[in-house]
Amino acid sequence: MATQSKTTVKKDAKDVGIADIGEALAAVSRLMAVLGEQPAFASSELGVTEWLFLRALKEDPMLRGGAIAQRLGVTAQRSTQIVTGLRKAGLISVAQSAEDSRKKDLGITDKGKTRLAAIDQAVVEAFATAIKSRPLAVIVVKNFARNVAKEISGKNTPGGK
Repeated sequence: MATQSKTTVKKDAKDVGIADIGEALAAVSRLMAVLGEQPAFASSELGVTEWLFLRALKEDPMLRGGAIAQRLGVTAQRSTQIVTGLRKAGLISVAQSAEDSRKKDLGITDKGKTRLAAIDQAVVEAFATAIKSRPLAVIVVKNFARNVAKEISGKNTPGGK
């Protein structure tokens, strides 16, 4: 007897169906479009990818451009372009690694920290607006993001929790 595959998962005592996931992804897509139009992005040399690059560097100051590129799903060439742009804008510093002369150490400057804080605030406000009256979308997006983060960090093992 063939088993029928289910398109729902149980979470927080609610059934989350494929339509709910679609709604959540549509909300994320709208959010990305809205973010690009935010004054914090429009009035600066930063796009969403550059913001995510700065966020990754803030979260882990030991990361290098290649690791951030992999995390963001961009090419090494694009990562180099981002580093060059952020450095020219005075948002990051780039120095020769003391451990390996072939590598560069990246750091966020004070100007970069100030710009990042302003953009973070704009993103929070845009996200709150984009998901207003969509609490189920929030649950789905949070769980999806948490699971992806676990997989990326290698903490998600088969059969593990």
